[in-house]
Amino acid sequence: VAAGEDAWYIVDSGDPAVQVLDWEGRLLAIYRIQAKARTVTAPMVASARHQVREANARAADRNVLTSDGIDVLAEASKELLPHRDRLPYFDRLLVAEDGNLWLRQYQAPGDSIPMWSVIEGSGRWLGDVQVPVGLDVYQIGPDFLLGRSMDELGVESVRLFAISARQPEH
Repeated sequence: VAAGEDAWYIVDSGDPAVQVLDWEGRLLAIYRIQAKARTVTAPMVASARHQVREANARAADRNVLTSDGIDVLAEASKELLPHRDRLPYFDRLLVAEDGNLWLRQYQAPGDSIPMWSVIEGSGRWLGDVQVPVGLDVYQIGPDFLLGRSMDELGVESVRLFAISARQPEH
């Protein structure tokens, strides 16, 4: 969910569309986005379960869970970690200062470069933008992108990037 100057924008991770609502919650438009559905694979599910087991183990190290509790949770997670058949399309939505909508494409395990789809406030797709790996985008202006990144030592830094629209080739 993101708030724009005149509307709310809502993305359901299971649908490649943006719902546009007025401030009273009335549906104004639905912007459909061309996006390929990606299937959840068995290795993705196994990886997610492994991550849950590791998180449980870290909790046990902090005396939050016992080792018996880890085994119980690990076994339960096989049944209790439901998953969809398809990956989400998007996992973040921002409204830029110029009114364009920026939707971050969901990063599946193995995806290397973060991609954002940019849509004009009227619903017209403008293109996809690659951003640096590890950049947490905070603000998008008409000619800049502002975010935070962390280096391998955990030191945070603010990053500012110039952006410009490419003109179509004739």
